[in-house]
Amino acid sequence: MLIRYLPYLVAEHNFWMKGVKDVSGTEHNAFRRVVEMPSGLLLNRYYDNKTTPRPESLHEDVSAAASSNGREADRLFLHLRAAAESGWDFSSRWFADPSDISTIYTADIVPVDLNCLLYHLETTIARGYHVTKKHGAAKRYEQRAERRVQAIMKYCWSDELACFVDYIEGRWSGFYPRNKRPAVGQSERLGAATLGGYQGLASIWLYSTRG
Repeated sequence: MLIRYLPYLVAEHNFWMKGVKDVSGTEHNAFRRVVEMPSGLLLNRYYDNKTTPRPESLHEDVSAAASSNGREADRLFLHLRAAAESGWDFSSRWFADPSDISTIYTADIVPVDLNCLLYHLETTIARGYHVTKKHGAAKRYEQRAERRVQAIMKYCWSDELACFVDYIEGRWSGFYPRNKRPAVGQSERLGAATLGGYQGLASIWLYSTRG
């Protein structure tokens, strides 16, 4: 089964990492869905290539832009589209002010759960390449997964809160747990106890939002 779907897993990974060679030197060191962190490590975000109103919510998006107190409409539309891509449409997670849709900033956030999913994807691809005896390719994905673990630990772990949180350019977001839930689709575990020397890292958590 793994061998059968390996090309599709690689295609999915390519989708998220498209533009990685162009990320350095861009505004906020982010391009498409790839974000270069201050240390040079890479993580991912939700994004959309279009900066226009969503066709399915044309009236709502145009109305939001009209009442956004001077915020650039194309940026607002981008963040709205990114929120729709996330599947967490209009959760308070994406807003500076949950009562004001014009304060949405989805694409500025590095979501911890998304990066856990991509870690799992990278380790699964590596396992698939080992099965097919392509050990060089497997090693490359293992290294990508290890670097992602390092980045998650560095930028998404809060000693103060004793939990994993989303990251927003130099600080943690206000998205933190009121209820702990097993990460990544309610049951997946990071499984990185030995990667990158983080032997105490047994699992990562995705927490419920405030709204």
